[in-house]
Amino acid sequence: DLYLLLSVTEAFNNSVILAQSLGLPCVVSRTGGLPENVVHEYSGFVVERYDSESAAKAIEYLISAPEVYNRYSKNASERTEEFSIKRQVVAFTRLYEKLLID
Repeated sequence: DLYLLLSVTEAFNNSVILAQSLGLPCVVSRTGGLPENVVHEYSGFVVERYDSESAAKAIEYLISAPEVYNRYSKNASERTEEFSIKRQVVAFTRLYEKLLID
């Protein structure tokens, strides 16, 4: 129903992207690349490290508010398009072209 990852340290996490691609809102800790993976209050929640109470409240909120859950689920699925290979290739190409011109 949702994806929970409360790491203390973490890099950019592919499992969070995969979960979102399946339409799962995510609750993650604010560490490493996780805040880049999940947009707080858009595709899930980003809580402070070690803050299990906030994580529990976020989970409870998603479960008890179906309209919010459905919106976050849709947003999560759409958000993963930003991390597609095609989009990344275009972004890197633009970056390299800019670096070569400057």
